[in-house]
Amino acid sequence: MNLKQQIKQDVALLSERAETRSELLNFLQNMKMKMDTEGNLEQVLAHAGSIDDLAANEMAEIISIEFGKIDAEWE
Repeated sequence: MNLKQQIKQDVALLSERAETRSELLNFLQNMKMKMDTEGNLEQVLAHAGSIDDLAANEMAEIISIEFGKIDAEWE
């Protein structure tokens, strides 16, 4: 049995009981959050220097204007 099959078997076994299902879900969600926080810094830095400072400042200003406010529907 390979690792993926073992994980599937273990998840199936643990998810049979309500209390372990909840714990399993919490564990998996925490693992997913950790994966998401690893980010894409290397991919972003690969583009460093590809636009000039003026264009970068304009882009930062647009982002600030567009995303730095709360839409009326959320207030």
